[in-house]
Amino acid sequence: MPTLHLAHLPVTVIPSAVTGDSHEYFFRYLHLVPPNSAGQLMVDQLDEMQLIWGNLSEERSMQVTPPWTWSLRQVLGHLCDVERVFGYRAARLASNDATPLPGFDQNIMVDSLQYNTVLVSSLLQEWLSLRWSNILFFAHLQPAQYALRGNVDGHPMTVAAAAGVIAGHIEHHLRVVRQRVA
Repeated sequence: MPTLHLAHLPVTVIPSAVTGDSHEYFFRYLHLVPPNSAGQLMVDQLDEMQLIWGNLSEERSMQVTPPWTWSLRQVLGHLCDVERVFGYRAARLASNDATPLPGFDQNIMVDSLQYNTVLVSSLLQEWLSLRWSNILFFAHLQPAQYALRGNVDGHPMTVAAAAGVIAGHIEHHLRVVRQRVA
């Protein structure tokens, strides 16, 4: 599988989310991001994602090992979903669009999008493209835009929090996947 090389991606300093920037649920991911480092972490995660999923056979990607309920391929599909949804949320919030944004059910998305029928190599390329897009998007925002907030699933969220969730969510899943592929 070809590797995506992005040696000249911008690393953006994104302020850390603070209490009130997001529903408390998301702090489980936000706390995994070092202070003001969501932009750096987004770039750094590119290599590890390619290393893990780029070396995973199609057969191995289909295995489900208890206590987990998704295959590694479904996990990667889920990571694509969250990358896409939170990137969209960040764009809407950064544009100061006051329209409330809905939540989503991760299980419905994973089941309905049938990720077990998509090659793991294709899903990896999809995730890399989404991540690249998000990195470039955050790089062109003005510093004041990170404080803009809106309503996501009935709760406040800032652009900085959406960026932090993107980076922290991957970090959360990488911790679990490292155990599964060890």
